[in-house]
Amino acid sequence: MVLAITQGDFRSYMKKYLDAVSNNETVYVARSHNRTVALISQEKLLAMEQYITAPKDSTEYDAAKVKLVELGMIPATTKVKGRK
Repeated sequence: MVLAITQGDFRSYMKKYLDAVSNNETVYVARSHNRTVALISQEKLLAMEQYITAPKDSTEYDAAKVKLVELGMIPATTKVKGRK
C-alpha cells in the first residue's frame, strides 16, 4: 500500500509512518512549494540501486530483480535465468 500524507501528519505521527516504511510501505510526504519526498525502506533502496547498477547478465542483477519482485515493486513477468 502507498500512503500520501502531509508534512504536519508526518511530524505528528512519525513513529506510525516509520513503522509503515519498515513494513515495506511507501510513504509520500507532501511539503510546501509542491515538493514531495518519498520514504522507502533501506531494503527497497538497496535492491533498486543494485538492480539499476548491476550488469544485466550478472547474478547481482538477477538477485536484485528477484528481491524487487518479492517486495512487489516490479511485476514477475519474465523468468530470471537460473531460477524456477
